[in-house]
Amino acid sequence: MTLYWTGSDLPNINALKRDLLSDGNNIEEGRELLYPALTLLDISHNCMMSLTPDIGLFTQLSELKIAGNRLKELPSEMGLLKKLWNLDLSGCPAEKCLQALLGDKAKKTAAVLSYLKSVKEE
Repeated sequence: MTLYWTGSDLPNINALKRDLLSDGNNIEEGRELLYPALTLLDISHNCMMSLTPDIGLFTQLSELKIAGNRLKELPSEMGLLKKLWNLDLSGCPAEKCLQALLGDKAKKTAAVLSYLKSVKEE
C-alpha cells in the first residue's frame, strides 16, 4: 500500500491510526493502525518541521520519502523500522546533521537506521 500526501491535505500521522472500542483489545494503548500494511509513505515537500515518534509503528514501511521538509531531526523510533531500505531526506536540515555525525554513511539508509536505533537504546 502506498500513500501520498501533499500541501494542506497532509494529516497528522495520528490520522493513520484509529481508536478501538473497549472490547478487551489493548493494541498500542487502545489504538490500531489504519494502514498496517503501509510500505511506502511519500510526504515530501510539505513544510513539515517534525516527524512524530509514531512513525516507528509502521513496521512494514520499506520506503519513506520526506525530502524537502524542514525536519531538523528524526525520531529515534525510526531505528525500529527493520524493513526500511529507502529513506529520502534530501533537502532536510536533518540530512546535514546526520552527515556531520556519520560522514558519507549518512547517505545509506541502513547506517541512519542503525544510528537512530542506538540513540533509542541509550
